[in-house]
This record gives sequence, C-alpha cells and structure tokens, in this order.
Amino acid sequence: MRRPGQRRRRRPSRKLACCLLGLAATAVVAEIDSQLYTHTLVSDRVNGEHRDLESDFAPVEIGPVTVLLTSPTHTLEILEHQLSLGPGKDGTDGASLRAKYRGHARLVAELDIAGVGSEIEDQIELPLQETEISGRIEIDRLEDGYRVTTVENPSHVEIQIDSDLAGQLGMLCRGFAVLAMGNVDCDAVDQAMSVLRVPLPEPGEEFFIADGDLTAAERQQIDRYVRDRDD
Repeated sequence: MRRPGQRRRRRPSRKLACCLLGLAATAVVAEIDSQLYTHTLVSDRVNGEHRDLESDFAPVEIGPVTVLLTSPTHTLEILEHQLSLGPGKDGTDGASLRAKYRGHARLVAELDIAGVGSEIEDQIELPLQETEISGRIEIDRLEDGYRVTTVENPSHVEIQIDSDLAGQLGMLCRGFAVLAMGNVDCDAVDQAMSVLRVPLPEPGEEFFIADGDLTAAERQQIDRYVRDRDD
C-alpha cells in the first residue's frame, strides 16, 4: 500500500485531448448555432496513428474514493476529423469539432479510499467512436501566428473504454470500504470507470499557434476564414 503523499505527480497536458478533437492548436470550443458555420478545416497530419501522447485525465472522485488515472503508453488512431468555423455572437468565432477514432492504451489507476491506497493497471481498448463538440472561441491573426482564446467550452470530453479495470477497482473498493469513514458507493466507481474524462481548456485560456507549427495548407485554411470573417 502507498500513502497519498507518495503518488507520482501528473504533469498536466492537453495534447491528447487536442489530437482527439482533430486540430491540436484549436481544441477550445463551446456552444454556437450550427447554421453560422462558414468554413471547414482539415489537416492531413491529424488522421492516422498517434503514439504515446502526453495525457491528462480528470480524477474520479466519489465520496471518500479518489481514482487518479495515467496512461504511460497508448496508440490513438484518428480515422476522420473536421473543424467547422463561423462568425459567432459578440464578435467571437463559432467552432464545431468532430472526430472519429479508436485505439488502445495501458492505463494505471491509483485508488485511494480515506487515506488507504493501492495501484493497478490494465490494457484497455478504445472502441470505434465519434466525438463532436461545439462552441465559441476567438481567433486573432498575429504577425507570426495566431492567438486562440477560449470563450465558452465544455469542461471535458468523454472517451468510451473497454477494460476489466472497472471490475478490478470495484473489488479493491469493496475490500477497502470497511476501512473508510461513512458509506462507499463502489457500484458508482464501477460505472464511472466506463469512460475517461479528458479536461478541456477553461474559458479565458489563451494559446499561441506559431506559423511554423502549421503546414502551408493549414495556414491557408485559417487565413481564408479570418479574411472572409473580417471582410
């Protein structure tokens, strides 16, 4: 057993979320009227397999139970993606991002119940699934790139998983429950482990996308949208 203070520190990263959603530089979205979309952006570099991206998963917290998740190795195959942009309300940019993907990963789960902890890991599968979210951002053209600012966005994106991990955590949870103060809903822990929740950037966060980080075709698509929007 390991005490909570002995856990590995997790370095926050949104690279996995950005890749899942299609265009790493612009995975900051929120709700907008789909009729306003005027441009569709795609990138040849996004479709295909991506290995061992830095991952950042939201912890599972149910009563006295906390589960911290990391994925040391993983493969994500993006089959289709599409980013749609259009002028939104209050001078912001509406965005709708869709991606179809599948994959597999080694997932490490650190379980803590009222100060008693243990760690297990499992090979998980990400079945074929499609994610679509939409919202509002601000895109500003700078001399050497773009500034993207989140205006509104969902707090996270959910990724469906197939794994025996939920069952293993449920058994550990029930074994440790007698040591916890109060009731422990281990069934809720089982259910929560059917999805991974990847946090998205919070409203107000800014990202700089350098021209050099984009291909000529990607820059042309974004510049065309910004030019048409501002005309």
